[in-house]
Amino acid sequence: MTYKTRKMFHTVVSAVGLLFLFIVIVSVPVMNAEWIGRMFPGLEYGEMGLSHVFNSVTIVAAVWGVINWRKINAYFNSVRFRKTGHPVDKRISECALLTPVSGGRANGDQNRWIFNYLHPQYVYMVYTEQSRRAALDLLKEYKNSGIYFFQHAEEIDRGEWMIRDVFDIKEVKETAKELLEEMVITAGINKRDIAVDVTAGTAVMSLGLFQAAEEMSVSTIYIQGNEKSNIIEPGKHESGNPRYINQAH
Repeated sequence: MTYKTRKMFHTVVSAVGLLFLFIVIVSVPVMNAEWIGRMFPGLEYGEMGLSHVFNSVTIVAAVWGVINWRKINAYFNSVRFRKTGHPVDKRISECALLTPVSGGRANGDQNRWIFNYLHPQYVYMVYTEQSRRAALDLLKEYKNSGIYFFQHAEEIDRGEWMIRDVFDIKEVKETAKELLEEMVITAGINKRDIAVDVTAGTAVMSLGLFQAAEEMSVSTIYIQGNEKSNIIEPGKHESGNPRYINQAH
């Protein structure tokens, strides 16, 4: 017997048992309510019948809850993501974006696509030693684009807010949370107007950024490449497709 078959069997047995218990608890008192009424003249038949039905439903619900407490606990404590995989429907041009800078061969191209076509209003860049040069180049290129960058070139030169170990998920998460807090507390941006992009960087960086977004209750997005090579080209709008991982609000 497979796991799914056993699970279905247990569910059916539990349901049949509860149904039988309900029938017994409800039918016996109600069927004999007239006889009980003779013993307790102060109680009317209707009141007594409704009382037994209510008590029976309560008992059955309690028994079901005890049997399925693990499922109930898992349901109320599980994390639910909204609009996963759906196209980004909110105008990013009205939002603040936290985005990791792509290094290596991409050399900031994924960020250029985001700035060219999503055009966020505010930007905080997450960078490493390997992508610091690309972050500085992006600042220069988009200086007069209408995008407000929280970081200045001097700060990036000094390595402020830089991720020093790209494989340290805790460092990534804590740094991202501090940047998000700067957006919310210092700049006064509403959380519903903030999104975290997790497209570029290592898998550890993406996970750290995602954890920070979840703990700060802001949305997460990624840019899905539409080309066969999965390369997002900054000069081709059709080469990227922004999608939600989770829409927090």
